[in-house]
Amino acid sequence: MLFGFGTNTYGQLGVSESSDIRSPTPIYEISPSIVSAGGRHTLFLSENGELFVAGNNSFSQCCTSSKIDGFIRATEQRWIFVAAGWEFSVLATEDSVWTCGRGERGELGLGQGIYLTELRQIPDFPPIGRKIVDIKAGIYHVVCLLENGECWGWGDTKYGQLGPGKCEYVFSPRRMNISGDVQAIACGRGFTATLTRRLDIWGRLRGWKKDDLPQISIDQVKAMYASWSGLYFLMQDGKVVSIGCNDYGQQCPEFLPRLSKLAVGSEHCLGLGIDGKVYGWGWNEHGNIKEDQDDVREAYQIKILGKVTFVAAGCGTSWIYVEKAELSENS
Repeated sequence: MLFGFGTNTYGQLGVSESSDIRSPTPIYEISPSIVSAGGRHTLFLSENGELFVAGNNSFSQCCTSSKIDGFIRATEQRWIFVAAGWEFSVLATEDSVWTCGRGERGELGLGQGIYLTELRQIPDFPPIGRKIVDIKAGIYHVVCLLENGECWGWGDTKYGQLGPGKCEYVFSPRRMNISGDVQAIACGRGFTATLTRRLDIWGRLRGWKKDDLPQISIDQVKAMYASWSGLYFLMQDGKVVSIGCNDYGQQCPEFLPRLSKLAVGSEHCLGLGIDGKVYGWGWNEHGNIKEDQDDVREAYQIKILGKVTFVAAGCGTSWIYVEKAELSENS
């Protein structure tokens, strides 16, 4: 069972009621592979590629023209990757990319002058013979990683988040001028991070100085994630390393247990410990970590019964997938 909690003003948790939900609440019997949250909508990709959606659909950002009430399946087609920006969504197979919603800064990737659309394929992308291996979205920009190590991007680049260049917006997919084969990507509010044999940060990461790179061994990075104003590395040994802003305690707590999985939202994180427990920290205004409104500056255990296999974090929203679960009280 998938449980959700946090802000739900627009139904973005997948629950019909429009108010904050401050403890894990059952949503749907789906085992997700990806959960990606926009400003007021959420994309849920099941392990078999089915797309489910929830939240505000004023601009068709939920990939359907149907009215959204709770949690619904959006398309018949199966997908490999999904990513949500502020008011837009990106869906991909290994050889096609589709976008929908609203984006006045090139977020849709459909060319200048197209700022609002129902689900539509980006023409002539990726290049013939190239396969997509990952796709990520910031608030207003998108980066796509191809199997040959190239990165292509579109959308807002006024801070340089799409790599070197002088333009403010990119309206169609453009190859990023990055040397070396990129192995991993992550997109924050105004920046993009790429891993080759080194870490590069393109754009503006608030609270970070260019000479203050994390002390990590690149070959020991298991996964890389971005919040709006932070960058996180889950290492092979389960440790977490982070850089960036810490206004809400969203940077890695000092005494965080080792993790098997990490989920990074706009300004909060959830982690699944190797001990099987779920931990949260960071911004907590909407009860997306614990029931009060206080930000969480140390690892807080979110108690839930059953075997947890998946965690996700969005914009003041959190999800936990539990096999045959029963909820217990937080303490």
